[in-house]
Amino acid sequence: SEIPLTAGAFLRWVTSEDQEKTRSELERRAKGSYEVLSDCPYEAPRTLYVITTYGPEGDADLFYMRTRMPNSQMQQDFANLLGPRKDGSKRPEILLNNFVDGMPAFEEEEEAQRFMDLLEA
Repeated sequence: SEIPLTAGAFLRWVTSEDQEKTRSELERRAKGSYEVLSDCPYEAPRTLYVITTYGPEGDADLFYMRTRMPNSQMQQDFANLLGPRKDGSKRPEILLNNFVDGMPAFEEEEEAQRFMDLLEA
């Protein structure tokens, strides 16, 4: 569909039920494709594959990606301050996230290679 030209029409379009369903489906699929962990999940040392980039002098640096981590406590605090939504829906009025740098790690070399191929595409 075409993006509306006026601010009011754009807000109606963005908050429409169709757009909400589309956004929810994309978010569900994206969240199901990876897992963000704050700690190492392995009890024993094991081999993992990580991605590196090379600088102009040929020195290797680890590759990091920016990712969102939900800030549920602050989101709940805002929800308590704002009170219930006027439209009666349960979804939060404001979504809050912290952005952190994360290092993609892979258990198999083929997975790491496939990820690198997608980055280069």
